[in-house]
Amino acid sequence: MEKDGVKSVKTKDKTLMQYLLGELPETERDRLEDVVFADHNLFEQLEAVEDELIKSYIRGELKTAERQRFEKAYLSSPTRRQKVDQAASLLANLPAEPSLFSFVGQTLLSRLRSV
Repeated sequence: MEKDGVKSVKTKDKTLMQYLLGELPETERDRLEDVVFADHNLFEQLEAVEDELIKSYIRGELKTAERQRFEKAYLSSPTRRQKVDQAASLLANLPAEPSLFSFVGQTLLSRLRSV
């Protein structure tokens, strides 16, 4: 049953990504907007997908076709361009810190070597 839930989330995320990239037909886009604005959880999910999309764009992680769609559709809005600029500034100023996993892994490895 959990697999269906995971599949459902991935399907929603894909639909939300298509929405953000301007790929949904008008009727589906309008219906999604109605649902998103009525459902707080779905609205938060849309924001999370949007944040990941922006980060992926800034980090150069989008495939060429996705990047082109992002630039054409998403960046056509001055508000969205400003959001991307702000995110880029924030990401550029974050300190490069090792991940917790890396730290724990190194600590565990050093303990194992001392045995």
